[in-house]
Amino acid sequence: AECRVDATPASVQSIPTGASKEDHVSMGPIAARKARRVLGNATSVIRLELMCAAQALDFLEPLKPGIGVDEGHRAARKMVPHLKRDHYLRGMIAKLDERAVLEAVERRVGTLR
Repeated sequence: AECRVDATPASVQSIPTGASKEDHVSMGPIAARKARRVLGNATSVIRLELMCAAQALDFLEPLKPGIGVDEGHRAARKMVPHLKRDHYLRGMIAKLDERAVLEAVERRVGTLR
């Protein structure tokens, strides 16, 4: 919902100046800030999804995933440990580098992009 609000064009909130004649009000800085917030939120969601996937794979042991998923799991576990109990996740989310996980997987199986 937060990203949906930030995806609204900044120009929608423009207030006319100069009697609405040759109104040159740059909404660029506001749009850039909103885009940065959306990117930050999306990154947090991806990191949380990686953490959930790693936790799920831990619970499925002794079953083994495919080589790409296994490599991603190992890379994620180097950054964040298995959760044994419920606790505050902000620090763990910050430690998880989704790019490093992707790079580890690509080293193992080839380019995914």
